Amino acid sequence: MPGRSIDRRWNGLPHPRAISKLFWSLGHSVFYEISDFEPRWVFAAAITTAFVVIAGFQTFHHVMWLDEWQAWLLAKDSQSVAGVLRNLRYETHPPLWHLCLYFISRVTGDFRAMQAFHVAIAAAGVFVVALRSPLSRLQVVLYAFGFLVIYEYCVVSRCYGLGFLLMLLAVAMFRRGPGRLGYYLLLALMAQVDAFAMVVALALAAADLTRMTRATVSGLSSARARPAIVAVGLLVLAISCLACCLKVIPVADSSYPNTHGAHDPLATLGSLYCAWAPIPHFGPHFWSTNIVDGYWFSTLVESAYSLVLFAIALTMLSTSREAITLLVVGCAGIMIEVYLSRQQAFRHTGHFFMVLIAAYWIAEEAGKSSDRHARSRRRFLTFLLILQIIPTLWAFHMERTLPFSDSKKAAEFIKANLPADIPVVMANDMSGPALSGYLGRPVYYESRQAFGTYLMWDSRRRDEFDPFAELIDFQSKYKCDVIFSMAPHRLQGDSLHAPPQLHLTILKEFDQTIDFRDQYELSLAKYVPENGR
Repeated sequence: MPGRSIDRRWNGLPHPRAISKLFWSLGHSVFYEISDFEPRWVFAAAITTAFVVIAGFQTFHHVMWLDEWQAWLLAKDSQSVAGVLRNLRYETHPPLWHLCLYFISRVTGDFRAMQAFHVAIAAAGVFVVALRSPLSRLQVVLYAFGFLVIYEYCVVSRCYGLGFLLMLLAVAMFRRGPGRLGYYLLLALMAQVDAFAMVVALALAAADLTRMTRATVSGLSSARARPAIVAVGLLVLAISCLACCLKVIPVADSSYPNTHGAHDPLATLGSLYCAWAPIPHFGPHFWSTNIVDGYWFSTLVESAYSLVLFAIALTMLSTSREAITLLVVGCAGIMIEVYLSRQQAFRHTGHFFMVLIAAYWIAEEAGKSSDRHARSRRRFLTFLLILQIIPTLWAFHMERTLPFSDSKKAAEFIKANLPADIPVVMANDMSGPALSGYLGRPVYYESRQAFGTYLMWDSRRRDEFDPFAELIDFQSKYKCDVIFSMAPHRLQGDSLHAPPQLHLTILKEFDQTIDFRDQYELSLAKYVPENGR
């Protein structure tokens, strides 16, 4: 038949040339969604290159901490995709990030591959914003080097940057019209990153439904969507969100800690201000702090500022129903998630910033000539983007002064001064994955009475135990000297309670870090046989 790419020797199957044309058409469509081949690509390429150079330098000098190593070691040490999913049963994140790391680890076991991948994700997001967003060039520069974009979602290698990139791609596709299947597929992928990204995905879906409803009421045929495609897209998104919700609910025998922040409505409300104006305490432990923290009136001030900033944003976006829907649904959903999960670190509350960027983008592209808030809206966003630069400068300065984690220094000390096969016994299991990662071998977790690289948050893990009794049991079983690791300054305080049969010598303390969780007090525990005492 004319026009049909069929060759007899392919037994009725499409000819490879037809398949290649299909993939070429698909790739062309994806690129077209991101770029209209505008001259701005030169600026986009330049700012992205500058971002990669600066962010890459900072990332590869960053000492990774617990959460970064936990994800990498879990993915790397899993033997299959099914193994990744099985090992994730005690984690509270959907599997998309860990699956990406699993496939990377099949190519190389070097943890720097994860860091490079994360920089590439962040750089792709910067490129999309620079090329397709309505942000001015000044705003793009401020955005690219803002704290959340270049540090929290780039230098620190976690899953959240992947959700940010998927959101930016979805917003770039938003202008093409409502009810697009690709749009909902991106939202479904967002729901497989983490619960906060799922909330943002639902807000973006609500914005699209608002547009379709408005088109139906107004009789705008150009803005209508095919119901079947919308139904399929919503079904896929609903399934993905359900899977995410089931994943973040801890299993019955989980020992995963849930102690982030306070179950306080005012603190939850104040988290929006902390994300939009993340000015930290200017000290070594600046991470996830705000300059007004630590006072009796802190939560009241942060809550009031949140209400003021949100009211201003609502006013500035009031000319776009879709942007208002996105902002209201997104911020309300994030606050509910913050309240329920008690997760109030910047990497969580930074999703407020994601929602603001997406809502501003949509409002600007819907821009009407009569939009009386256009100039004020741009000034408002520019002001918030300038505030993002301040913590970036401080974070880069502090990482040049102090390591984020002392795990690398502790591992280098062990490698340089002690036998390569001497076991490392961790009394503080939270600092174990980072030390294990930089050592390149498993450590012994007293909390689980087992060797391992990453932490397994199952019922076998205990929060309360006697670290000295566990050390005695370990030496009785393995009959060898060990490196004993506790939190700094603990050994001096607990030395009176140490049994006399332990022969402990403090080797070195590592307690000068940005994040206080990955700190170490290393001791040598000499093994002396029973008859030798």
